[in-house]
Amino acid sequence: MEQRLEFLIGTERLIGDIHLPKDSSGPVPCVICSHGYQSNRKSEKYFQMGYRFPLEGIAVFKFDHRGAIGGESDGEFANTTLSRRVEDLLGAINALDHVRKIDPKRLGLLGSSLGGMAVLIAKSDKVKTKVIISTPFSIPRPSQEAQRSFIETGYYEYADGSKINREFYDDIKRYDMKEETKSVTCPLLIMRGDRDEIVPYDHSEMIYKYAGAQIKDLKTIEGGDHSFTNLDKMNLVIRFALDWFKRYL
Repeated sequence: MEQRLEFLIGTERLIGDIHLPKDSSGPVPCVICSHGYQSNRKSEKYFQMGYRFPLEGIAVFKFDHRGAIGGESDGEFANTTLSRRVEDLLGAINALDHVRKIDPKRLGLLGSSLGGMAVLIAKSDKVKTKVIISTPFSIPRPSQEAQRSFIETGYYEYADGSKINREFYDDIKRYDMKEETKSVTCPLLIMRGDRDEIVPYDHSEMIYKYAGAQIKDLKTIEGGDHSFTNLDKMNLVIRFALDWFKRYL
């Protein structure tokens, strides 16, 4: 069963979908999904999770961050920052307080790439466990071309025509990811592909090393790229995530 859920961050409206188990005797746990940098809630892995998790009694809430490319939420992609992504995620957590069929004290967070960084940073007593996928420990400095563009125009334009403001990189400097990762004390599952073409292989090891959680695991998917475009590899990611949430939610 699927229902639309909208919530506000200030005056900006965010759009998402809740996927609920068909038959449940009471409020159920829920996993909130935080998508990647240039992605949105309709990516294949979130579609699959929205179908499969409810079959195991776990709801899924997937939403478009503000400015998501191809998404429905308000905002412009150019204004994306990690801080805004974290704020969106905390807003999504609070929005579930008003959904009768969700147990707001049994929430899990799942994030991919930049969404995984937001998951690491977001803090709430309602969150019982976290899963991150293809997540960087740090964001590299912008290219020299991008730096020149920031100086000249204040933004950088990608080949597809999308733009990102200089503030994205200025905002990243606010975060000490070593300390943010140490603050994660709930059970944490980290997943990566050994053919990730965007996030260096050792970033997941750094997250695992510094995570403050007593219960944590690092899984490497052989042959997996950054987005797990191979369906078999994606299915492994979904299975590992589902097993984790069944155990710790």
